[in-house]
Amino acid sequence: MKNSRVTELDALRGIAVLLVVFYHYFYRYAELYNPEVSVGVARYGHLGVELFFLISGFVIFYSLLHAKSLQLFWVGRVARIIPAYWFSVVLIYAATSMVGLEGRTVSGNDFVANLSLLQEYLGFKHVDGVYWSLTIEITFYFWVSLLMIRYRQYAQYLFLVYPLILLAVQFFDVDMSRKLEKLFLVEYGSLFLAGICYSNLHQENMGKRSLFVLFVCMLINTFHYVGVELMIVLFFHFLMLIVALGKASFLSIKPLVYIGGLSYSIYLIHQNIGYILLNNLSVLTLPYWLLTAVVSSVVVLGSHFMVEYVEKPSRNLITQRFGKKHAA
Repeated sequence: MKNSRVTELDALRGIAVLLVVFYHYFYRYAELYNPEVSVGVARYGHLGVELFFLISGFVIFYSLLHAKSLQLFWVGRVARIIPAYWFSVVLIYAATSMVGLEGRTVSGNDFVANLSLLQEYLGFKHVDGVYWSLTIEITFYFWVSLLMIRYRQYAQYLFLVYPLILLAVQFFDVDMSRKLEKLFLVEYGSLFLAGICYSNLHQENMGKRSLFVLFVCMLINTFHYVGVELMIVLFFHFLMLIVALGKASFLSIKPLVYIGGLSYSIYLIHQNIGYILLNNLSVLTLPYWLLTAVVSSVVVLGSHFMVEYVEKPSRNLITQRFGKKHAA
């Protein structure tokens, strides 16, 4: 890879999380609590998650190519994901339990199950609805790490066959349980695979196999998305393409890169914490756009705190303690 850190990917993370926040504050919040503040175009903001999945395929594939062992890879993933996630689970559970948030509170059993990050597979509710995508992420990490490190000799064959299976499932509209869909990444696997293809391109390793897989993945997208949503997802593909080719330096806008650096923490806390703030600050009778600006600023400040005082120290501690152990 030309650089171990691609700044433009942080910018794309910034775009992705801003889209998701826009969706929740101007569309989902309107559905749940205040129809008067609805902004129609905000309904497409949920597709920011699709952009996150494309980025994840790109980054995780690169990480696995350079991982010395399965254990070291997972130490890195745990250090990156779990501390901020646990912090947000405790924060949101406490906030929704004490302050209240209609339709968004969960039981103590749900809270405990959420600490495992497997709550959806175990049949419990998410403390915050946005955690559904983390279920998809860790499932992707599980399969791709197993193939890339433990069973690498089979990876290239599955890389070709799996997208064809996904295409067949979409084309024939195969019916299966929701848990099976998640376990085998039926709905979003094509996005992770496309991200892997763009990672290959960035590393100047884009052979015919990757081109074929990318074509099939985009074909799958045409079955899964329609109209404006399809156009947006294809635009995300274009953004990933120019980043992979090193032609996206114009994206490296400092505020966008900064938001991208905070994107994980923003994603974790922005919904339920944001809804609580929007509900309780509505007494200020501010224009809704200004109120969301205030709430968004609070969320960004909180996310900055999480990165500096939760994510970074915990990541360093876990990596130093367990990374050295498995590297020995």
